[in-house]
Amino acid sequence: MLPAATVQRIEGDERVERVVIALAEDDTEQTLDIHLIFVEIGFRPATAIVKDLVELNDHGEVIGDRENLTGIPGLFAAGDGARAALSAKRFVRPGDWGG
Repeated sequence: MLPAATVQRIEGDERVERVVIALAEDDTEQTLDIHLIFVEIGFRPATAIVKDLVELNDHGEVIGDRENLTGIPGLFAAGDGARAALSAKRFVRPGDWGG
């Protein structure tokens, strides 16, 4: 994740092979060899329904630990949907680490 960089261009022949970024601190360009790009476009947290149940940060996001656990058993902070889904699965089926 590079929050202080701006994508200048995506390069590749038939698929993504490289991305050229400009670093915010000095506007220099850097080329990264990659095969996948995930773009976060921003959001407004829809947390009004849980605001009285869990702790929120200054941006209104639910605060969770590394496993997206909140202070309420079974309630997960799902900012990273994949990680939260795995945490929920472990909560529901402890010890089931299979695919």
